Amino acid sequence: GLRMLEFGDKIEEINIDFFNGEVVSSSNKKPHLQESSIKALDGNGVNYFLSQKIANSLMYHNQKIDPVSGYGYIFSSSNQLFYSYFNENKATETGHDLKYYSRKMEALYGKGSMSLKKIQQFAWMDLLDPFLWASGYSGLIGEKVEIPMLKFSNFGFVPFARMLLTPYATIEKTIGVYMFTDYTPIKISFGYGKQEKRKTPIYYKKSALKNNVGRFFGLKNGEKLKNYATYMINLSVLKLLTIDKFTLGLDGAIWSQPELFNRTPYFEKPKPGCMFTLNGNYMIDDDFTLLAKLGYKTQGYVPGIPIEKTPIISLGVEYKL
Repeated sequence: GLRMLEFGDKIEEINIDFFNGEVVSSSNKKPHLQESSIKALDGNGVNYFLSQKIANSLMYHNQKIDPVSGYGYIFSSSNQLFYSYFNENKATETGHDLKYYSRKMEALYGKGSMSLKKIQQFAWMDLLDPFLWASGYSGLIGEKVEIPMLKFSNFGFVPFARMLLTPYATIEKTIGVYMFTDYTPIKISFGYGKQEKRKTPIYYKKSALKNNVGRFFGLKNGEKLKNYATYMINLSVLKLLTIDKFTLGLDGAIWSQPELFNRTPYFEKPKPGCMFTLNGNYMIDDDFTLLAKLGYKTQGYVPGIPIEKTPIISLGVEYKL
């Protein structure tokens, strides 16, 4: 919903049931195909954000994984995996986020540049997540379990991997590690990918494509095909500084990726970008915490963050069950 507001859409309704949700919106403009792709990716992305919220909370409060948190983590973190392999009952692209995303990528970068089969080649990486397996074990035995980690001296390490889909026809393969110290958990990850453009345009019936903004119509004389590499590095420190009931954390990212929303995305070269935020937590009592975030980012695609360069300011409250 926030992403649709960012792109100037009007929210008509939001429907939420036990296992999924849906945002219905309308727009008076012709959206860029990359906008449509990002909306589709955020369908899976919002579930991943929830899983990271659960994991960060467990690490921040130094808690074991309990069955309730474990089930929440399983259903949220495995959403992308489910859509990649098992959600085949919806044949139409509009009923399947990843099929819809793939069609828009083909319109932007040529026939065969993206497909559900290509996604399936790397979606298995989402299984390389110790939090996921520990959550399943906690639910199976009905008891709390320790976060699984490799321990060396006073440090603990939990490696992980994940597939990141992007709105520039690149599947970035991400590997990372949660590092536990006596003072704070730290999360570091690195994602790398290469565009898979094709020379052949894809053609739609008029009813299947509402606009041509950003669409690839084929190479002209003198134009050449070049697939560019992209990357993203993320760093998260949950406790950078602690003073009494106040804790300050840090999130940062640097990347190299093509600029979005141009008329000819097919020919865009990667450009560097960065983001940083300071995250403040103030515990009112054992249950309530005030949250604040202050930072800045340059133009670029970071899941869950506005695309254009912008200051980042947010306030909130957290209730710990």
